[in-house]
Amino acid sequence: MLAYPAPRAAIAGILLVALATAGFFWPSASTAAGWLTLVFGLTIVLDLLFSLNALRGRIELERELPHSATVTHAAGGSHLLRNGSRVAINARIYEDSLPGVQKDFDTRWRNVTAGGSARTALVVTASRRGVLQLGGLSLRLTTGLRLWIYQVRFADPAELRVYPLIEELTRGDLFAHRRKLYAIGQHSSQRFGRGTEFDQLREYTPDDEYRQINWKATARAGKPVINQMRVEQSRDVILLLDCGRLMHTEIAGRPRFDRYLDAAVQLAYLALSQRDNVGLVAFDAEVRRYVAPVHRPRQLSALVDAMFDLEPRFVESNYAQATLTLRKRVPKRGMVVLFTDLLDSVSSRQPSGFL
Repeated sequence: MLAYPAPRAAIAGILLVALATAGFFWPSASTAAGWLTLVFGLTIVLDLLFSLNALRGRIELERELPHSATVTHAAGGSHLLRNGSRVAINARIYEDSLPGVQKDFDTRWRNVTAGGSARTALVVTASRRGVLQLGGLSLRLTTGLRLWIYQVRFADPAELRVYPLIEELTRGDLFAHRRKLYAIGQHSSQRFGRGTEFDQLREYTPDDEYRQINWKATARAGKPVINQMRVEQSRDVILLLDCGRLMHTEIAGRPRFDRYLDAAVQLAYLALSQRDNVGLVAFDAEVRRYVAPVHRPRQLSALVDAMFDLEPRFVESNYAQATLTLRKRVPKRGMVVLFTDLLDSVSSRQPSGFL
């Protein structure tokens, strides 16, 4: 805890100096200045010792914020100040200034009674994705005769996970507008026809194709029977995300990489809603993140957690290494969606490894 004279102590000191200066003209003023200086000196020292003893280790300041937020969207929280001492205090809160994080909070002096607490609003807005350190907190306070200002530093290791700007996610429900379709009776159903996944056997009709006839089942039933197929489900969909130097450009004022992240998350949601297995391979010169393709309730959250703090690096992307990793970890057939920019002539000539 640091202490330095408060403005009222400085004003009192200036008045004593003025009174002592007046002693050149009125000797009695010099005598009075001497006595008053002695009394003021004892008072300010006793006030300092009393306050330090009363406050030390009894003041607490906490920052309360949600664990995660969305880039450029405000995250609301609060400061909680607890006064565990036996004296009332007048306090003011300070936040560390950090790049990429804007903090809006109450900077007014606030009275807190002995043994009481006070809560003030805090709003944090992040301008970039990733895991951001929020820095420490400081508190300036006065007590007693308010001749001293005490400064207390609180080291807070709090982090804020800032996710990409996905419009539907920021409103709290990804693709919430689809719920309206269910409310009016529209719902998804199984689609039969030219799929490759077997569904059931049924009797042949004149509109069916001859190649769909199941001859063994026809022989057993004594009448034409066909294989009814349906569109495939539970297929693997792999998001192949380029994190190389080509992703540093912008599209309509937003980083290209952020827009690709938005598209990747929305595609993952659509695929998971169709019961497909969705995975991720994020790469540049090396494979940086891998999420195995599965279908589970929290798979979308797992994909977002794997992508939200990725940043492109100024290195050439190794497509061959990415596809080699993909072949080793996902050997069966699936759909691969590559998010990249091949407009660069140098990168376009590199072997991709897809063939």
